[in-house]
Amino acid sequence: MQRRETYIVLQIIPSDDEDNVMLRIVQLKSSNVVTSILLRKPTDIEIKRHVLERYQQLEIQVHELRQSPDEQTDVSIETENVQISQTTAPPPTTTIHDRNDHDIDR
Repeated sequence: MQRRETYIVLQIIPSDDEDNVMLRIVQLKSSNVVTSILLRKPTDIEIKRHVLERYQQLEIQVHELRQSPDEQTDVSIETENVQISQTTAPPPTTTIHDRNDHDIDR
């Protein structure tokens, strides 16, 4: 029985510009099959654009929820470095309970 080996190589591709770093993930199999994934660090402009777009979507959702306050909803946006969240809920109901030591002993 022939043993098949697989190797995974992570390679950081440096650049003169520290904001332009790439990460290459390469999977090498003994069958000479190579799978390669190249990831690029997003620029500050791309990050800001993404956050702004997601925040605008959140504002729209919050506005829609204010139209129907009877629904309890948790709306949140999460990214690796940014988390924006807002929770809306119906107004709490107020219930007054009389304290009764007899009830506590049960």
